[in-house]
Amino acid sequence: MTQDVTKDFVSNFWDTAVMPTLKQYVSIPCKSQSFDANWQQSGFFDEAINLLTQWMRAQNLPGLQVETVRLENYAPCVYAEIPGHTGKTVMFYGHLDKMPEATGWREDLDPWKPVVEGDKLYGRGSVDNGYSLFSAITAIKCLQAQNLPHDRYVIVLECAEESGSIGFPHYLEYLKDRIDNPSLIVVLDAGGSDYERLWLTASLRGLLLGRLRVDLLKNSIHSGVGGGAVASTFRIARQLLNRIEDMYTGDILIKSANVEIPDDRTEQAKFMAKVLGDRIYEDFPMLEGCKLMHDVGHEVLLSRSWRPSLSVIGADGLPTLENAGNALRPFTTLMLGMRLPPCCEAQKVIQDLKQTLENEPPYGAKVSFTPTAAVDGWAAPKMRASMEI
Repeated sequence: MTQDVTKDFVSNFWDTAVMPTLKQYVSIPCKSQSFDANWQQSGFFDEAINLLTQWMRAQNLPGLQVETVRLENYAPCVYAEIPGHTGKTVMFYGHLDKMPEATGWREDLDPWKPVVEGDKLYGRGSVDNGYSLFSAITAIKCLQAQNLPHDRYVIVLECAEESGSIGFPHYLEYLKDRIDNPSLIVVLDAGGSDYERLWLTASLRGLLLGRLRVDLLKNSIHSGVGGGAVASTFRIARQLLNRIEDMYTGDILIKSANVEIPDDRTEQAKFMAKVLGDRIYEDFPMLEGCKLMHDVGHEVLLSRSWRPSLSVIGADGLPTLENAGNALRPFTTLMLGMRLPPCCEAQKVIQDLKQTLENEPPYGAKVSFTPTAAVDGWAAPKMRASMEI
């Protein structure tokens, strides 16, 4: 493989063959099923799948086989095969479902409107994870354009990754004989810290989602009548959160949610911090004057890879500002999202969270914690390679 030829091919192919279709994909609101109760009726997954499978077929890949696989009650899955010459199989993974719109978009941007500025494409799903199929096909086309032998390739694209990969284990079981035994699995759903090096993901944190609900009243009452006599369900929720998170440091107080960070991972983080320097902090769009929780580079890296964290990612029972009357609300529900370190058992954390939050609630409030998703993290085996800049 010639580096200059490869660079020219990839650049030209991406601009001419990939970008027009990738922009079309961005415009499809194929939100993951956890965020779209009508995903089966909307047809957005079918629209995205049709767009991408038609694009694959148009690339004239010799021997390409591609199909949409559907298992009952689960979002569909795309499976593709491209014959090889070596007797080995490489599997590429990606996903087509998207996170919800979220807030904070610039006035001239929109989650479902693809906008190109310089070398960046703005729009929901472009980097998570719409690029995956295009990256895999671009690499394969580049090999074939240079008449280089390659392995057999298998591409699997699921449609429920953002919902905890609901159903994906069933698809893998269904397809296992066709996938065969890959010698390499490339998961095209991670990040790199710069564009000057090839980055490998050595660990991934797990995820736990759940609803914390606090009920106290049968119905709303005027705050002039009940304020000071009846507790606010939001304040009770705050007290409960203090049981699981240090409100000043953000440390998670649930023992099962913490792990001892391996020494080699700490050394890797220090090395990575030395390589990246101040670029570590550039990933975060902080407002002027605002600071991160850590001011030491490797501690930032370890906190986003080997330590648990808690976020309140949604709420119910709270009226909009326009409808906020002087009333004590009967309930507050908070959606909690917790990132879990590798080597941590998500199901054990769920049990401990539920017991900690529901046990002896303030004022006898009716408290429930209902988990909605739990995924364990992952860590690669210890690497023996030396680290050099």
